[in-house]
Amino acid sequence: MKIYGMTDVGKVRSNNQDTFGFCEYDENCCYAVVCDGMGGHAGGNIASETATEAIKQVLSDAYEVFGRDRDICKLLESALKKANDTVFAKSIEEPDLKGMGTTAVIAFYIDSSMYVAHVGDSRAYMFTEGQLVPVTRDHSVVQEMLDSGEITPEEAENHPYKHVITRAIGIVSGVDVDSNKLENYSGETILLCSDGLTTMVSLKEIENVLNTEKPEDVCEKLIALANEHGGKDNITVILLVNDSEGGNEA
Repeated sequence: MKIYGMTDVGKVRSNNQDTFGFCEYDENCCYAVVCDGMGGHAGGNIASETATEAIKQVLSDAYEVFGRDRDICKLLESALKKANDTVFAKSIEEPDLKGMGTTAVIAFYIDSSMYVAHVGDSRAYMFTEGQLVPVTRDHSVVQEMLDSGEITPEEAENHPYKHVITRAIGIVSGVDVDSNKLENYSGETILLCSDGLTTMVSLKEIENVLNTEKPEDVCEKLIALANEHGGKDNITVILLVNDSEGGNEA
């Protein structure tokens, strides 16, 4: 598995509140995570960095003992809940950080299987047969309105509540996590991203890049497109590519 990752501040924001991380434990086990922070001053980037480190710690500690029969969904849920506890505690300890939080999406690969867990509106997609297939569902007001039939997909594109999320890491003392094993996964490329990509670049444009660019160039190209379209938010992209040669790049 090769992992390519890149983050960019965009064209409007003064600082980057996105954080990403990854680790290859062995040739058959690795993970990647994207966190998109929120909060005034330094709060957002502290939240995303704190969550990323907490996730890394839980997964690294577990790797030594989980074996191949561990319930990976429960492991990912525990990692995100630990991240929530850690970010929330820090916000209580430091008044200037009160109210900070972050989204998080994790992809975990082990023994030819792929697992995904998330909180918020950072997304995971599977790229299969030339098309992007979403494997996460946004925890957002607009997604709930879509699900209830209150608005159409076209109306959702420019809805005033588009950026209002209903779950985040670190805002309150507990958090609900969505996790699942990708039952139809058979080695396809996985894309993780913050909403700084998906609000600026259409899925068709992302598909076109994935279909035409080398994997090592995809993250840079997608970030460039987001910036060309306005770059109104921080942009983070991770690509997990099944490759028998192994190795990581970022």
